[in-house]
Amino acid sequence: MLKSKVLTIPIYGDKFTLLLWDDDNEVKEKYFNLDVSETDGFIHNYNGKNYMGFKVRKNKGYLYPTPGIIAHECKHAVNRIFGDIGQKLDVFNDEAECYLLGWLVNRVHEFTDKNKTDFKI
Repeated sequence: MLKSKVLTIPIYGDKFTLLLWDDDNEVKEKYFNLDVSETDGFIHNYNGKNYMGFKVRKNKGYLYPTPGIIAHECKHAVNRIFGDIGQKLDVFNDEAECYLLGWLVNRVHEFTDKNKTDFKI
């Protein structure tokens, strides 16, 4: 199964297509020829479009994607957004970066929480 949602980032104007999947081949066939079999999450730009994907599975008692995987991929997305607008990251003045990261993490959790119950795990 594959679930998707286009997420528009306010202020910055970027868009990401969020993907939630349990069948690696479905992602490869429907979206792009990318091997996702060895990953639990990814950020990918294909034909000028941004994608953020998360695999749904259970492993060693954990239900994936974990909060850590979501935060990890969202940080990559923040870096991509800031790169797109030419904004340098500043470790001493990172309030805008942190607000964007928190906003993205919340939106991805909403998407995964709403949809992962549709998967048979």
